Amino acid sequence: MGESSVREDPVYGDKLKQREIRHILDDVGFCGCGSSDKYEILKGLLERAVVGGRFDEPLGDAFSGRAVEFIADVMSSSHWDLLDHGTSLGGSWLTERGKVLLQFFQDFGANAEGWPGWWCSVEVGEEW
Repeated sequence: MGESSVREDPVYGDKLKQREIRHILDDVGFCGCGSSDKYEILKGLLERAVVGGRFDEPLGDAFSGRAVEFIADVMSSSHWDLLDHGTSLGGSWLTERGKVLLQFFQDFGANAEGWPGWWCSVEVGEEW
């Protein structure tokens, strides 16, 4: 989806929606260092919550069940606020912020190079 179609989109053309996504991505706080698939891993874990997947089970060969549980704990922290859970992290679900971020990933992919320019910048006079 190119930048021009985003401007016409009633969801992503909304400055408040753009600002919400910028804040979520800012709270996640990934830098450009290290692996380039950080957002893809995050997207996979958000998708796991949608289908009722467990957050105490391995994520392929990359992460053990304990590592996934740790990541889910970070994702459900008050800083990220992407997941919520009941008595155990094993069965987590998406918060509203998690739903917004997953939808953004589904619409634009998990590679920041394909994202619209507004995700990391603001117009003059606009609040970050």
